[in-house]
Amino acid sequence: MKRIYILPVLALLSLPMNAEQPEKGYRGFIEWSNDLRRPYGYQLSGTGQFDLQRSTQVHSGLSTSHGYQFNNQFFLGAGVSAELYRSNRTNNWFVPIFIQARTDQKWGIFTPFGDLRIGGYYSDSEHKGFYLSPSIGYRFNWGRKVGLNVGIGWTFTASRHDEYEEVFDSDNGYTTWEPTGRRFTLTQNYFSFRIGLDF
Repeated sequence: MKRIYILPVLALLSLPMNAEQPEKGYRGFIEWSNDLRRPYGYQLSGTGQFDLQRSTQVHSGLSTSHGYQFNNQFFLGAGVSAELYRSNRTNNWFVPIFIQARTDQKWGIFTPFGDLRIGGYYSDSEHKGFYLSPSIGYRFNWGRKVGLNVGIGWTFTASRHDEYEEVFDSDNGYTTWEPTGRRFTLTQNYFSFRIGLDF
């Protein structure tokens, strides 16, 4: 069991440790993105009714961004992510489109980074909304042109939704959810993890 944890650590330690910084010019990223959420939503219950419940969702997919490295420390670009998750017993897509600002630092042999993504998102279950995702992490250098990035962060989304109210149907003897004609803003926060390459 310990080998499962030891092998990835040894693989990371075997990477070159020279603290080379990115060079000026074009720079691209491709990453495996993962988000852990606990949103509220109308979930199909065992009785066949839609009830307001909180569930755990894991978004997992790929992101890519491309832009310009202005110097050894500052990058500005734009990107898109496509993440798949399960909700209401069906698979759904979460697709952020964002502007990305990033700073790469050099502290002796250590090369941490800070990253900020801001834009909007589209979801086939939640329509569209605002997207903000700052993160921090570490860049393992594979020379000036390629690096392995591992980062953790926080993601915030805000979206507009129709408001529903619980209505008891006395003729049939059960409760249903019906739209009120009003809308509200739903905000959500969740943990993010990304690992990938820059080139």
